[in-house]
Amino acid sequence: MHRVHRGSELTEAARAYIDYPHWLYVATFPDGTSKVGTAHERSKTSRLDQQAVALADYVALADDGVLVRELEDAVTQHVRLTQFKRVTTKLTSWLAPESFETVARKHEQTVAKVAEFLDGFENRGFAPVEEAWSPGEFSAPFAEHLDDGSLWEAPDQWPSESATGRVVSGSGPFLLTGSAQNLSEGTLAPPEVRSLVNMTALKNRACRTVSGANSRREEQIRLF
Repeated sequence: MHRVHRGSELTEAARAYIDYPHWLYVATFPDGTSKVGTAHERSKTSRLDQQAVALADYVALADDGVLVRELEDAVTQHVRLTQFKRVTTKLTSWLAPESFETVARKHEQTVAKVAEFLDGFENRGFAPVEEAWSPGEFSAPFAEHLDDGSLWEAPDQWPSESATGRVVSGSGPFLLTGSAQNLSEGTLAPPEVRSLVNMTALKNRACRTVSGANSRREEQIRLF
């Protein structure tokens, strides 16, 4: 799919997917680094949720998936903006983020550079846009993390079934967990330090949902 603009053959279903409008976005992570990427019209918000980004802006709406990938490659070549960021470096950036002000400043500078380049791009079939990404429900705790200055940690291993933990939220390749200690009237104690778990450890593994109070089964399912 990512090589369709370079002549790759597509199935009928893939062609139908590509024929829809696609968004070009600029995303910035908590360490201040940015990437350029694309999102299908139907996955405009969720695509960025899956990337575990700190901030993002949509900078263009292309007629189809072929043109948006041409734009993506052009931005990479001329603005020197990568299309990739490894999960391990994303994890590191969330565990030790820059200040929100620093991340926001770097993001705005990168978006401005891309917008300036697109204004002079000769091949049309797209509309420049200025639209900020709004985090989805399960990305909200990640966005709040940049504001409150709290610290997260990464566990050395996956917790055992008997561990007293719960799912707090999930964004892309990460799972945010917290304390399951009960307070009075059945409420949960806020975790002093939340744990950020790398979900890629579960790749190619059979998984099942965990039942019980505060298990948030629907959220568990959505993570996969």
